[in-house]
Amino acid sequence: MKFEINFTATAACHIRAYRKFEQQIILDAIEEQLVNEPTAETRNKKQLGENELFD
Repeated sequence: MKFEINFTATAACHIRAYRKFEQQIILDAIEEQLVNEPTAETRNKKQLGENELFD
């Protein structure tokens, strides 16, 4: 099952601070790591804190 990834305004602003090729690397990694099983923790993926989208 695929999940939809939504960015907060703050997260989008942080990503835009990088150069375009760095943005693409970040977004590709997010897509690869989080679309399937976003809550599964791995050595390189840890649970985040509170999500302001769901307040």
